[in-house]
Amino acid sequence: MPSKNYFKVYASHADLDSIHAIAAAQRLPVSRLARDAILGRPIPTPPAAIPAINRAAYSDLGLVGNNLNQIARRLNQGSSPEADELRLAITKLAGALKTIRAELLGTRT
Repeated sequence: MPSKNYFKVYASHADLDSIHAIAAAQRLPVSRLARDAILGRPIPTPPAAIPAINRAAYSDLGLVGNNLNQIARRLNQGSSPEADELRLAITKLAGALKTIRAELLGTRT
């Protein structure tokens, strides 16, 4: 159950700005930061930010996985994709993987 008690702390504008900046950097509410600091609890380390390149690669890998799942589904249902369809899907997958690898190396243009 959330706490309903509070107490006032007087701080200068500069101190308050610093407190808010620290809380934002730690990705914590000010109340949690203050409570942990006052009680001598360790301040949790904020989760690492996920680099944009990792987000892009994750998204691209999802597309590759979706294509593979579609092919596998058709094969499991007894339906056989046409050779041209498979060739096109494999070409798309190879292109997506090439793009992902280039992004990870920082060579994507």
